[in-house]
Amino acid sequence: AFNSIVNLEYVKLPNTITYIGNSSFLETNLISINIPNSVTTIGEYAFSDCASLASITIPNSVTTMGRDVFSYCDALEEVTLSSSIQTIGSNAFRDCPNLTSITIPKSLTSASELFYNSGLIEIIFVDGMKKIPDYICQGCDTLTTVSIPDSVTEIGTGAFYGCNSLSEITIPQSVDKFGGNALYGCAEGLVIYGATNSEAEVYADENDITFMSTSEIPMYTVTFHANGGDSITMESITRRENRKIGELPEAYSDTYAFKGWFTAAEGGEEVTADTTVSSDMDVYAQWKEYELIIEDNIVIGYNGTPVNVIIPEGITGIEDDAFRGCESLESISIPEGV
Repeated sequence: AFNSIVNLEYVKLPNTITYIGNSSFLETNLISINIPNSVTTIGEYAFSDCASLASITIPNSVTTMGRDVFSYCDALEEVTLSSSIQTIGSNAFRDCPNLTSITIPKSLTSASELFYNSGLIEIIFVDGMKKIPDYICQGCDTLTTVSIPDSVTEIGTGAFYGCNSLSEITIPQSVDKFGGNALYGCAEGLVIYGATNSEAEVYADENDITFMSTSEIPMYTVTFHANGGDSITMESITRRENRKIGELPEAYSDTYAFKGWFTAAEGGEEVTADTTVSSDMDVYAQWKEYELIIEDNIVIGYNGTPVNVIIPEGITGIEDDAFRGCESLESISIPEGV
């Protein structure tokens, strides 16, 4: 649709669109795009070679992304994947040198060679995933450490094939099946951490890989508290001593906007994915009153559940659908300048 239009930098898509076609924005100079939550499928090469695109959020409505969808995006640093994503085509993030970390939702079942020649150092698999997809990290030669969540029972064929910098992987006792070449071609000194007498230990022995029992290493539990919220997507995780938390749950409230995770119910220090675990931890969601989302003096949406809204002075417009679906809204005060 817009491929090879080199001066194209910003795009606003309508919230009725369900499909972004193949090569739609290929080789454009796109800097920013907001994908509406009506989209369910993103075609192959849709954003390939968008050299100025630094971040992208895939809405939770998206279940399928085609091959090479973000390949050769040199500036891409942050990617938030849909929590409903099921299929991602091969080479989706190929040659994205600045993409160093990504979280893989538990919904993903099919993916292949996603990060070939990328800069990926850390990959976080969300607890609840049952199988690490076949070939998901094949050829990712910058990946150094991996921790498999306790929910996983199978590591797919070639999942970490050719990850020649992968020096350690933690595999829980729940894993009872390894696909062919799951860890073939990893770093020469690869260490598998796992439970004694587990399938991970058997696999290590059969493949001449060093095995170390996690019973010899302190393990700590991080417990998450909704703290007045309605729900959270994960109640606890286990991490080895001096490891980053990595994965944080999503928190939801029908009344308030999420503020962040903290070490106390009120106050405390903020907890992020980079927080190091050195003991058992209790982590609390904190909340704030609803807030308007404003860009260029225009209200484009809101966080939380507003009931009585006051649009502040200085606002010049309210975008179409800014309060769409806001069933809690009882009154709204709009200044004269709108």
